[in-house]
Amino acid sequence: MKLRYLFTGAFLLMWCTTTYAATTVTKKCVVASCDAGYYASGSVSAGGSTYYTGCTRCPAFNGVYGTTSAGMSQITDCAIPAGRNFSDSAGTWSFTQACKYSN
Repeated sequence: MKLRYLFTGAFLLMWCTTTYAATTVTKKCVVASCDAGYYASGSVSAGGSTYYTGCTRCPAFNGVYGTTSAGMSQITDCAIPAGRNFSDSAGTWSFTQACKYSN
Protein backbone atom coordinates (compact mmCIF):
# COMPACT_ATOMS: atom_id res chain seq x y z
CA MET A 1 0.00 0.00 0.00
CA LYS A 2 1.31 3.42 -0.94
CA LEU A 3 0.19 6.60 0.86
CA ARG A 4 0.39 9.91 -1.00
CA TYR A 5 -0.42 13.45 0.06
CA LEU A 6 -1.65 15.89 -2.56
CA PHE A 7 -1.95 19.68 -2.33
CA THR A 8 -3.93 20.83 -5.36
CA GLY A 9 -6.94 22.96 -6.23
CA ALA A 10 -9.69 23.04 -3.62
CA PHE A 11 -8.00 20.40 -1.50
CA LEU A 12 -5.95 21.67 1.39
CA LEU A 13 -5.04 18.09 2.18
CA MET A 14 -6.01 14.86 0.47
CA TRP A 15 -4.61 11.38 0.85
CA CYS A 16 -4.73 8.47 -1.52
CA THR A 17 -3.93 4.83 -1.03
CA THR A 18 -3.02 2.47 -3.81
CA THR A 19 -3.32 -1.26 -3.18
CA TYR A 20 -1.72 -3.76 -5.53
CA ALA A 21 -3.17 -7.28 -5.52
CA ALA A 22 -2.50 -9.80 -8.28
CA THR A 23 -3.77 -8.07 -11.44
CA THR A 24 -5.90 -5.44 -9.68
CA VAL A 25 -4.82 -1.97 -8.66
CA THR A 26 -7.21 -0.15 -6.34
CA LYS A 27 -6.86 3.57 -5.68
CA LYS A 28 -8.94 5.32 -3.05
CA CYS A 29 -8.72 9.01 -2.23
CA VAL A 30 -10.29 10.88 0.66
CA VAL A 31 -10.12 14.52 1.65
CA ALA A 32 -8.59 15.38 4.99
CA SER A 33 -9.41 19.08 4.65
CA CYS A 34 -10.75 21.49 2.02
CA ASP A 35 -9.33 24.92 1.27
CA ALA A 36 -11.06 28.16 2.35
CA GLY A 37 -14.19 28.83 0.26
CA TYR A 38 -14.94 25.11 -0.14
CA TYR A 39 -16.64 22.47 2.00
CA ALA A 40 -16.14 18.70 2.09
CA SER A 41 -18.62 16.69 0.04
CA GLY A 42 -19.30 13.15 -1.11
CA SER A 43 -18.81 10.77 1.78
CA VAL A 44 -18.05 7.15 2.45
CA SER A 45 -18.21 5.35 5.78
CA ALA A 46 -15.64 2.86 6.98
CA GLY A 47 -14.83 1.53 10.42
CA GLY A 48 -17.39 3.79 12.11
CA SER A 49 -15.90 6.97 10.59
CA THR A 50 -17.05 9.18 7.74
CA TYR A 51 -14.56 10.19 5.06
CA TYR A 52 -15.13 12.83 2.39
CA THR A 53 -14.24 12.22 -1.24
CA GLY A 54 -14.24 15.76 -2.64
CA CYS A 55 -14.52 19.48 -2.07
CA THR A 56 -17.31 21.71 -3.41
CA ARG A 57 -17.10 25.46 -3.85
CA CYS A 58 -19.51 27.48 -1.71
CA PRO A 59 -22.57 28.70 -3.62
CA ALA A 60 -22.69 32.22 -5.07
CA PHE A 61 -25.21 34.96 -4.33
CA ASN A 62 -25.53 37.65 -7.03
CA GLY A 63 -22.16 36.57 -8.43
CA VAL A 64 -20.32 36.58 -5.09
CA TYR A 65 -19.11 33.18 -3.86
CA GLY A 66 -19.51 32.33 -0.20
CA THR A 67 -16.50 31.91 2.03
CA THR A 68 -15.50 29.42 4.73
CA SER A 69 -12.51 28.81 6.89
CA ALA A 70 -10.31 25.97 5.74
CA GLY A 71 -11.44 22.55 6.92
CA MET A 72 -15.22 23.04 6.85
CA SER A 73 -17.39 20.02 6.07
CA GLN A 74 -20.92 21.35 5.51
CA ILE A 75 -22.58 23.69 3.04
CA THR A 76 -24.05 25.53 6.04
CA ASP A 77 -20.49 26.61 6.92
CA CYS A 78 -20.55 28.86 3.81
CA ALA A 79 -21.39 32.55 4.22
CA ILE A 80 -21.45 35.79 2.22
CA PRO A 81 -19.31 38.20 4.24
CA ALA A 82 -20.73 41.36 5.86
CA GLY A 83 -20.20 44.68 4.13
CA ARG A 84 -20.35 43.33 0.58
CA ASN A 85 -22.34 45.70 -1.70
CA PHE A 86 -25.03 44.33 -4.02
CA SER A 87 -27.28 45.97 -6.57
CA ASP A 88 -30.64 44.97 -7.98
CA SER A 89 -33.74 46.70 -9.36
CA ALA A 90 -34.53 48.08 -5.87
CA GLY A 91 -31.13 49.76 -5.48
CA THR A 92 -27.81 49.10 -3.76
CA TRP A 93 -27.63 47.30 -0.44
CA SER A 94 -25.27 45.23 1.72
CA PHE A 95 -25.33 42.66 4.51
CA THR A 96 -24.66 44.12 7.96
CA GLN A 97 -23.47 40.71 9.19
CA ALA A 98 -22.30 37.52 7.49
CA CYS A 99 -25.19 35.76 5.76
CA LYS A 100 -24.78 31.99 6.24
CA TYR A 101 -26.17 29.43 3.83
CA SER A 102 -29.12 27.43 5.14
CA ASN A 103 -30.86 24.34 3.81
